[in-house]
Amino acid sequence: MNPVIIGKYRKVKWCFAVYEGIELQAAYFMEPKQLEPYFSKWEAKWNLDRSDINNPKIPLKFVVQNGRKIFSTTLKPVPVKPVSPQLKPKDTEAPEGE
Repeated sequence: MNPVIIGKYRKVKWCFAVYEGIELQAAYFMEPKQLEPYFSKWEAKWNLDRSDINNPKIPLKFVVQNGRKIFSTTLKPVPVKPVSPQLKPKDTEAPEGE
C-alpha cells in the first residue's frame, strides 16, 4: 500500500461482503469519506516509514458500525431429511385427478 493506491481508494465507493463458509451473510456499502480515518492512518505510516504497507486491514466491527447494510440473510439453512421413495410429491399445478 502506498500513496498512489490510497489516492485511488479515496475515489471509489466500497462494498464489504461477509461470508460464513461459502454463503454470503451480509453486505455493507461505504463511501470513501467514511473510510478516511484508515486512509489517513495508512498515508501517515507510509510517510513516516517510506515503505509500502503490507495488507492493511479495515476491521469488520468498524464496517458494521459505520456502513450501510445493503444485504442480509438471517435464515440459517434447514437440514432436509430425504423423502421416502414410496411417497410422490403432489404437483399443485396438475389438474385434479392426476
